[in-house]
Amino acid sequence: ALSTHPNMLLRPETIHAIRSSEGSKATAVESMINHWAFSPENILVLDDDPLDRFEIKQRFPAMNVPDLPDRPERYMTFLQNLPFFREATATSEDEIRAQRPLVPLPTIPISAYIKTLQLRAQRLVVGHDHVVRLSQLFRRANQFNLQRQRWLEIELWQQIQQKHAFAYQLEDKYGYYGLVGGWIAQQSDQQLIIDGWVISCRILNRQLERLMLREMVDFAKTRGLTGVQMTLGIGDGRIQALLETAGFTAQDDEWTLPIEQFQ
Repeated sequence: ALSTHPNMLLRPETIHAIRSSEGSKATAVESMINHWAFSPENILVLDDDPLDRFEIKQRFPAMNVPDLPDRPERYMTFLQNLPFFREATATSEDEIRAQRPLVPLPTIPISAYIKTLQLRAQRLVVGHDHVVRLSQLFRRANQFNLQRQRWLEIELWQQIQQKHAFAYQLEDKYGYYGLVGGWIAQQSDQQLIIDGWVISCRILNRQLERLMLREMVDFAKTRGLTGVQMTLGIGDGRIQALLETAGFTAQDDEWTLPIEQFQ
């Protein structure tokens, strides 16, 4: 889109640095600051995610991180009214500040801020109306997608008809996120086998992962099963870290949790 879309004002040559990783936005911003030797107060960060904005503001109090309007169609007017895009001249003080080393700051806990978001999740039994969106998540998500499943709609519908399937909708005080995740499982030898588990990358670190895992365990209990099991693939490091904190143990790529040991 950067290179070919006729209405795109930005082009690849106008972008000076890109940071793409599974880490936090604040860490990516810090990496770019170090790379370009910019002073935080001379940087403007535009991000439509309130959680990412909060973390960046906490790590860099002097940085300009405005809260964007809740509706994208208001962005243009909002940006035009910001004072950052007017002509300015550099002073000797600006040069001195740019040479000042960054002071390392401790990791910022965001659990308190997450509570202020007033997150509300709803679990749904997957039906025909959810297949298009859930298939889209499985085909697009990389950061949290068990075994990187890429189910097309017809393939996902076949899975749903044969197994247990649940989807999750999420909203907070800012609005409705929509359908943001789901999991698919089957029963075998007193185990709940998780065949698919996906979460939108925009919702990560909001504790939905932990909620979904707890509800897998609760579902297994209601079915009279003794454990939860899943096979991790390449790229499932984020899921592995979560399973380790919950009490799962691994044998090769198979991760298993006796229900009574859930933490």
